Amino acid sequence: MFTKIFTAMVEDPPSAIAYRAKQLSMLPQAVSDIRRVLSKPTCSWQEFWDVAQEYEVIKQDYWAELTSKETNLLITSDKLL
Repeated sequence: MFTKIFTAMVEDPPSAIAYRAKQLSMLPQAVSDIRRVLSKPTCSWQEFWDVAQEYEVIKQDYWAELTSKETNLLITSDKLL
């Protein structure tokens, strides 16, 4: 992933900027989808993973948007087991 972006930035900066802008445009939906899954009382790890995989390319971005409560939930996985 990093190599693809880095190569694009070196070879075609406008293309890299457009690619990154497209990724970031997914961020609100990613955060919303992940929060929807995490808020379910019977949320399973598989349910979270199914949604998270859709947004793997922006994982660092959506992770930064989650609350500490949400990230702790994912880290401890108590609710998700």
